[in-house]
Amino acid sequence: MIKKFGFKPKTDISDLYQATAKVFKKNDVCVEVNTSGLRHPCKEIYPAKQFLRICYDEGVPITFGSDAHMPEDIGRDFDKAISLVKEVGYEHIIIFTGRMKQLVRIRRC
Repeated sequence: MIKKFGFKPKTDISDLYQATAKVFKKNDVCVEVNTSGLRHPCKEIYPAKQFLRICYDEGVPITFGSDAHMPEDIGRDFDKAISLVKEVGYEHIIIFTGRMKQLVRIRRC
C-alpha cells in the first residue's frame, strides 16, 4: 500500500526481499503481479522488478491480478505484466480454480 501512493524505499532493501522470498518459497506462497499500480500515483506494477527477480531466483511462483473494482479494469495491462515477468525470467504462472493451483505457460497477449 505504501508504494501505491508513490513512496519507495530510500535504502537498499535487497536483504529484506531475499528473506521474504525464502519464506514465500518455504511456505509455498505465490506472489501476485498486480497491474493496478499503473492506475495509481506510483505508475508501476506491484511488486518491484527487483523483488520479482529475487522471487524468480528463489523459485517462487507468480500469478496475475488487476485489482479491478470496475469491469473495464479486469485484466487491464496484463500485456505489460507479461512483458515484465518474461524479462525477469518467468515462463509460467499459477492460476487458481476452486483453490487448486495449476501451472500455465505464459503466452504473449
